[in-house]
Amino acid sequence: MNRELTNLEGVMVLVILALGAVLASGCATANTPLREYEVKPFTLIVASPEYIQTAWESTGGTRDVGGFFVPATRTIYVEYSIHDHTQPNFAYLGHELWHLPELGGRFHK
Repeated sequence: MNRELTNLEGVMVLVILALGAVLASGCATANTPLREYEVKPFTLIVASPEYIQTAWESTGGTRDVGGFFVPATRTIYVEYSIHDHTQPNFAYLGHELWHLPELGGRFHK
């Protein structure tokens, strides 16, 4: 039997399809992180590569670095971004953040 849908039937079909789409997609507001970290205050020093290297060598370091972490003072040192000297190099910063004890600590082996 071939017939046209009434307006009410058409609306009902659309409501059912929309409800199915919403149920299949999940709730966007319930997106919670898998892990949550509470980090105590720390100091971040962002400076030129030359400054970072000199500061590193003053701690006894011998190789070239773009950033480092001093646990005793909870200080992270990172170079400026080569693209924007108002921001840190985020690759170095991200790496050094994981040296904070709350995030992983001393993970170099």
